[in-house]
Amino acid sequence: MKPITETLLRINNKFTDIELVQIIELASHKLDLKTISNYAKENGLSYNGVKNNRGFLKIDSVKFVVEGIKNNNLPF
Repeated sequence: MKPITETLLRINNKFTDIELVQIIELASHKLDLKTISNYAKENGLSYNGVKNNRGFLKIDSVKFVVEGIKNNNLPF
């Protein structure tokens, strides 16, 4: 597996900002990303229940629930 910095540098030189936004949008739809609050509302659960019992990841200080992820082991 390549170091994340090498991958990010390649992405930065290869895609425009608009293309990167489209990649992020596509990935979020594929992963079905939802904020903890939205996930709780859609599933009839409490915010704290979701926060404490579901896997989530943080992107720029916003926590997102991703089904199937138990712990965030990502290096960033």
